[in-house]
Amino acid sequence: MVSVPGWTSDDRAWALGLTEYEATRCPRGHNLAESLDKEWKWIPDPPVVCFACVALDNTVKAYENHPEHRAMLHSLHKVPRPKPKKRR
Repeated sequence: MVSVPGWTSDDRAWALGLTEYEATRCPRGHNLAESLDKEWKWIPDPPVVCFACVALDNTVKAYENHPEHRAMLHSLHKVPRPKPKKRR
């Protein structure tokens, strides 16, 4: 085994484990031993909406005409939703 300066034996074991794990996955992360088995039929679940992605996509689109839009790094932070006002 090649020794990498600064890596412990634990570091090398984790890296080897990750390499073996990635070798058994398709590009989307499915376990190839299961997903290549023709005895199973795969049925997709309905999509879910990630509200963080919606917010991020909206801000990216809002700046797409800005001259520096390709260099912008967009980020998010989470805040509580406003409470609905009580009806009388």
